[in-house]
This record gives sequence, structure tokens and C-alpha cells, in this order.
Amino acid sequence: MSVASQDTAILSRWLETARQTHHDIIIAGETIGGRHGEAMQRPVAFQLLGPILVIRFDGTERLTVSDPRDIQLDEWSRLQISRASEVRYGHHYYGRPQTSANWIETIFRNHIDHVEIITTGPLLAGVRTIPFHGGPFIRIN
Repeated sequence: MSVASQDTAILSRWLETARQTHHDIIIAGETIGGRHGEAMQRPVAFQLLGPILVIRFDGTERLTVSDPRDIQLDEWSRLQISRASEVRYGHHYYGRPQTSANWIETIFRNHIDHVEIITTGPLLAGVRTIPFHGGPFIRIN
């Protein structure tokens, strides 16, 4: 079985149970939304397109993972991706019309020992860097 078909099988198995409830998204140790439980998402679909994995959630939320490596489920069937070169979490600004002007993206660029985090959008644009010393790069708990 090829790596791509193994990854597709793992993602399909995960989505079957994960779509029944909401989950925290954690990238490089940073919880999307700030704190556990504040911005939980329910996955509804995924696409694996060569070196790109796209996971779609309720609403317009989307997680785009470039070069995902070592996709696996932990002992509680939570999705973990050990490495990726870049992750983009995008959504429309909550409470505003769903237009391109209200689209927000948080981009996590993996530089091995640190992660550059770039936020685009109408209010929260900025760049910051955090240390990253291992562990899964992405977890969906």
C-alpha cells in the first residue's frame, strides 16, 4: 500500500468518528482560538491532493496542510500529523458577512526549531515567531 493510500485510509477512519463531535485544533502547540474549548470545530470532509491535505469544517473553516508527514491516529483516535512545511487555518471573521474582505488566515511556517505565524485579515494582521521543539506539528483533539 502506498503512503498516499495509507494516509487516505487513516484520514477516512478518523473522519468517520471525528465528524460526530467538535474538536480543538492545535498547531505547533498553539490552540486555534486561544484556549482549549473556545473555537472547537467539527470536521466534515478532507481532500488529499498530492502534497496538500485540506480538511474542511462546519461553516467556512478550512485547514490546509502542505507536505504532511507521518499522519496517524493516537490511542484515542485523535488525528496527529508529525511534520508539515506549512499549515494555513482560514475562516471568515465571525459575525461579519462571508466576503473575501472578511477572510482571515493564520499561516504557520515550520522552520524546524521555530515557527513563524502570520495572520492576515481585517483586524488581526501580524507576524510573530514561537519556539518549536518537537511533538506532533498538528493535533486535532
